[in-house]
Amino acid sequence: MPNTATASLFTHDFVSLMREISPLAIIVLYLSMTYAYPEQVRSHMACKACWIAGCILCFFSLTGELFFRILRIGPYTLCFASGIILFVTGFRILHDSTSETPASKEDAKGQKLEKSLHDLSLIPLAIPMIANPDAIMLLIQQHGSAHGFLRHFSLHLSHTLMVLAAVFSTYLLLILACRGACRLNRTVLKLSYRLSGLFIIAMAIQFIMTGIKESDLISSLRKISHSLTTDS
Repeated sequence: MPNTATASLFTHDFVSLMREISPLAIIVLYLSMTYAYPEQVRSHMACKACWIAGCILCFFSLTGELFFRILRIGPYTLCFASGIILFVTGFRILHDSTSETPASKEDAKGQKLEKSLHDLSLIPLAIPMIANPDAIMLLIQQHGSAHGFLRHFSLHLSHTLMVLAAVFSTYLLLILACRGACRLNRTVLKLSYRLSGLFIIAMAIQFIMTGIKESDLISSLRKISHSLTTDS
């Protein structure tokens, strides 16, 4: 049954991608970082972030390692870059001297208020939380599993639909979470805002450690140290 096998493969790849994106963890961190933002602004940033992340994931799904080969860098460098971005974001949250974000200050006109908000849709929501290195690496690995033009084309189409379905599912979950966040206790949200900085830094360290592991940096340093010791 080719159709059954294709559907089974699509479901398996979709579940794998959703596991790498981890939308539930994104929801918790996103609501914590934007606890004082109006619901409309939250929803707009979620929509924008999912569009950007979807384009990025589709790009790597279609090109595979070609982009990294052109730049002459390894895919593991994404882990380093993502770790640095998340570390800066988490450090900023932990050392935020204000108890309220700019969105919590009342503005009579309303338009000036939106301009003063920090737009989190691109960084860190789209990159590297939704379009994270693990999800990108998964798509790159799946990209190289096809042989033949027809097989390659069908795989590209299947992966594009899979990415769109995963990003749309993440968007729906974010919208539902934004609408339900107004029922949460504000004190709890303020506390979670600080804790989110700690967890984001933990994610950053994990990304950096993964980059070090995948790049074989430790083994390379050992070889250099051994060669220097031998020469001396």
